[in-house]
This record gives sequence, C-alpha cells and structure tokens, in this order.
Amino acid sequence: MKIYFITPIDGILSYQFLYLGARINLSLFIFNLLPIPPGDGFHVFSEIFPALKPLKDSPFGFFALMIIFISPGFSVGLYAISNVVIATASGTG
Repeated sequence: MKIYFITPIDGILSYQFLYLGARINLSLFIFNLLPIPPGDGFHVFSEIFPALKPLKDSPFGFFALMIIFISPGFSVGLYAISNVVIATASGTG
C-alpha cells in the first residue's frame, strides 16, 4: 500500500483494490491462527503446549467452528481488527 502513495500508478491499481486485498488476507491470517483443533493455529499451540495434543481428534473443534460461523459478530470483529492493523501499518490511522 505504501507503493501506491510513492509512485503514480492510478491507472493500474487503485487504493481500494489494494486495501480490500490486504484486508481479506489479514482476516484469513487471523482466522487461521485461532487455536481450534482442525486449524493450523491449533497445531502451533499444541507444539507450544503439548497437553493440548489429545484434543486433536475430538469433536470439540468442529463444534467450536460451528459456533464461530453462526455468531454474527465474529466477522465484524475480525474485519475491525484487520482494519486497525492495516491503518497502523500504513500510517493512515
């Protein structure tokens, strides 16, 4: 996003396109780091905390994912966190 402010590339890329791409990627990154058993965040946390390894094949993870997908405020919170991180990194906020 800083490249956009330095060079005149208005005809090729727009600020909104770069912002949307950064927001989607950051939201997926944050979601992927959640320590829920089927996700990658669980594998990271289970290496740090070996006592969590028995939860790997438990139905708890799928139930937790179902609750997360059903809750209406989760995506709003995820995008809010992404917006704060992007605004801080780009120096616009």
